[in-house]
Amino acid sequence: MALLKEDGSLNMEWLGQLPIEEFTKVFGKLTREQVDEFWSRIPLNESKGPTRPVMVDYTLEDELRNGAVIATDFLNKQREKYGLKK
Repeated sequence: MALLKEDGSLNMEWLGQLPIEEFTKVFGKLTREQVDEFWSRIPLNESKGPTRPVMVDYTLEDELRNGAVIATDFLNKQREKYGLKK
């Protein structure tokens, strides 16, 4: 199958059947118009179920010690670095 249908629209069924790794590669190559079309056509409740937690055997503190950052802290540092902090 192909990314586009004969009429030029996105083949949503084909995209939905791709493994996540392949979907990520394909999605990264879409044009802005194709991305907009994708988001406008995707079902609101695609997962058909509630969000499920991912259980891990480490704490946030462990993850921070290993180099992870909290997104808001990172963004605030970048804003300060580039003089965008109000």
